[in-house]
Parts: sequence; structure tokens; C-alpha cells
Amino acid sequence: MENDLAAKRRFADGGRTLSLPFFGGWTVWQEFDDEWTHQGPWRYAYDFVITGDDGRTFAGEGLQPRDYFCFRKPVLAPCRGRVVKVVDDLPDNAIGRVDKTHNWGNHVVLHDERGFYVELSHFAQGSIAAQVGQQVERGQLLGLCGNSGYSPQPHLHIHVQATEQVDGGTLPFAFVRFRSGGEFHAQARPEKRAVVEPAVVDDRL
Repeated sequence: MENDLAAKRRFADGGRTLSLPFFGGWTVWQEFDDEWTHQGPWRYAYDFVITGDDGRTFAGEGLQPRDYFCFRKPVLAPCRGRVVKVVDDLPDNAIGRVDKTHNWGNHVVLHDERGFYVELSHFAQGSIAAQVGQQVERGQLLGLCGNSGYSPQPHLHIHVQATEQVDGGTLPFAFVRFRSGGEFHAQARPEKRAVVEPAVVDDRL
């Protein structure tokens, strides 16, 4: 009982752990219980963007999606799983506008064999490489970051849910093996505005 209680306190995410779904350093734009869209049943979610040295997410005037640093950057599978849903045909929004009809935009839903589902949203139109029924491995290319759905500027959204149906509510989770602020994190939830990047682990060590 003591070991079980200690494990529940240490690992409150119920074993729902993911790798960061990208290469290089990205910035946390929204975290759990954030001020814009991560509230209520959808509070357990993360949004990521890429920022420059000045903290901006774009170059030039930022009037086109292509001006944004994360636009059409690779999005990777954060876990091993089976693809259960793909939407890939929605257009990328003009900057500052959102698609309220299709909130999640172009998205992929994965079934993790540990008993939960992972949704990644706002892919660029026509960029998703994964197909329904396909088994993907952690780190495999899923598609390219875009600006579809309820997205005023290019960014990547990720959350964990109990079923494969969208809009079904989210579950707590954590990220594993990443660097932020010069420190290595084996398992943690990064804070808003933190710059995070996957930590490459050499098994020989």
C-alpha cells in the first residue's frame, strides 16, 4: 500500500506520458488551465510555437502564415500507437482569423496501447503523412504544423483524451525526457513561455 500511494503521488498523470512532438526548441504558448481556450473539459492541453530571440513568433510583419517560424515544421508522433482518425483537407486560416466550425482543424488522433488517446491539431492543409489504421512509432513524422481550425496563428496543439471522439474532454499527462532552461527533465509539465526541446538519449550511456 505504501508503494502504491507513493507512486500515485509521484506519477499523478496515471502513466499518461508523451515525448515532445517536434525537433528543436519550441515555446509553450498555452499550458494546463490557461487563459484562452484551455479551460473546463479541455483544460489539460498544451499549445506550442517557435519564438525568435526577441520573443516574437514571426519574421517581418507576420501577415502571412509562412511568416511564422513554426509554420510547416515537422510534427512527430509523441508515442507509439495506432492512427484512428485523420482530417487533412481544411484550409489554413488567414492570420488573426479562426475556423469556429472545425475547432480542431486538420488533426490526428492516436490510440496509445497504454489505454488512452492522443490528439494533435492544427496541421497544415494536405500535410498529414499518417493514415487511419497505420501503426506509428514514437518520433515518426505525422505531418506539418499549420494554422487550420480555431487557430489565429500557426501553432501545435496536443492533448490526451479517454476516447477517440473529439470534444470528449481531456486528461492530465506529462512530457518525458526534455530540456528546458538548461536542465534535463525526466518527467514534467513545462510552464508557460518555457522553451523546451527533446533530450536525445544515448542508450550506450
